[in-house]
Amino acid sequence: MTEGQAGPREAGAGLRPAPRETSRRPATDHSRHPIVPALEAASGPGSLARRLGLDRAALPASPAARFALVAGLSLVPYLFVEQTWVLLGWAARSLAAGARLPLPSAEGLSAIPGRLVAFHLLFLATWWLPRAVRYWTVAAGALGIGLALRLFDWPSIAVLAAVALGFYLLFRMSVPRWSMLLAILVAAPVVRALGQAYDWSGLDRSGITIGLIVCLWYACYQLTTGKPLPVPNYLGYVGTRLFMEGPVFTVQEFLPADRDRLDAVRLAGLRVLAIALFCRTVSVELDAFLEVRAWRSAGGLELLGYSYLNYVALSCEVVFGYDLALGLLRLFGLPIRNNFDWWILARTPNEHWRRWNLLFREWLVTFTFYPMMRAKLGLFPSIMATLLASGALHLLAHAAEGALTTDQAVLTMSYWTLNGLLIWLVVDFPRRFPGITARLGLDSRWYWGLIGWVLTSTFYAVAYYINREAESLADVPAYLGRLFGGAV
Repeated sequence: MTEGQAGPREAGAGLRPAPRETSRRPATDHSRHPIVPALEAASGPGSLARRLGLDRAALPASPAARFALVAGLSLVPYLFVEQTWVLLGWAARSLAAGARLPLPSAEGLSAIPGRLVAFHLLFLATWWLPRAVRYWTVAAGALGIGLALRLFDWPSIAVLAAVALGFYLLFRMSVPRWSMLLAILVAAPVVRALGQAYDWSGLDRSGITIGLIVCLWYACYQLTTGKPLPVPNYLGYVGTRLFMEGPVFTVQEFLPADRDRLDAVRLAGLRVLAIALFCRTVSVELDAFLEVRAWRSAGGLELLGYSYLNYVALSCEVVFGYDLALGLLRLFGLPIRNNFDWWILARTPNEHWRRWNLLFREWLVTFTFYPMMRAKLGLFPSIMATLLASGALHLLAHAAEGALTTDQAVLTMSYWTLNGLLIWLVVDFPRRFPGITARLGLDSRWYWGLIGWVLTSTFYAVAYYINREAESLADVPAYLGRLFGGAV
């Protein structure tokens, strides 16, 4: 899932402040820092098509034939999910009755969102339009679909447009950036509270707070560096990011792909939609499997196994929402990079965060980790500040919903703190103890990778339960006591 990605320095070019005239030394390129590897850079404009085996030479020369090919392939996501469901049912029925496999239910297919069909038809209808015309036609069509399906309403559009325009003017003024950040942090929960108070569907979303913060701060850096960003493009970027509730894409990624890359971007969008719908099916089926079992009262390895399935189900639901938005944006020619990279195979917590929610991770390291490393504040404080900043943003979203308790705040920040400590340990141990690392073969022997995967999977299975399922601090020792058979 890494094709066509651009490295953070490429995608984030222009998003960071220009070096001040009083700076004593040029800014260091921390994307090449040996401790925190950057995301994989793209190998060229045609790399995405070549990796898919669909480069320009392989596609039909006729525009009509290319349209027929992509329109036919666009059925793959639906057929893929349906056939997966059928195969799961066949496999489950073929095994013994006590196999305890997640028996497929009819809920998996019905969980496919109806809005995907509407956007798919809009995609086919705008295929032949020029890029500029298609951009605005898609925007108008998406607005109509969103209003018809109650994804948002006119009051939500008016409020967000007013907020976005207000910040556009603020960003163009000579205001200190810390003041801009403070204004964004205050405005985001206020907008969310308005949506709750007046039942405005477009604002009554759990991700509206974080979405406003991250997209406005990206736009802040784009506008304050003096690079041109027309108001319509700015409003389109902010609106799409908020209403799609998708990944944290940058302003540059909101520019439609040119003709040479358009076919490859569209086909990559279909691939991501197939992954999204598959993850949706897995999530629904695992939820149905766990719902009929009293797994929260189990103990030992059985509880650990159920906790892992719960972790996979919760994660797949997140992947579904993000990849659905990403795939739809690619269908309309926006080359958004992948947000997930086989996260379930991570062998360390550090690797997990290099595979999970990559675009949000890039936002965090761009505006937290790299500035702290440039200021020579040290590796440990930089890592911890980055993870705690992520936890604080999540807490802010929960606080805007009005459902945040002290226990939930402690559990959430404990989860992010523990992640930071483990990441620092994994990163810093080989540097501090190279002899032990070499003697044990931590970097060379294959079985350490397997052990690391088991330990990492176990950690996130337990941590997800405590962070997502526990309602109070008192639930944690009870859960750990069942897990370790009275050891706690």
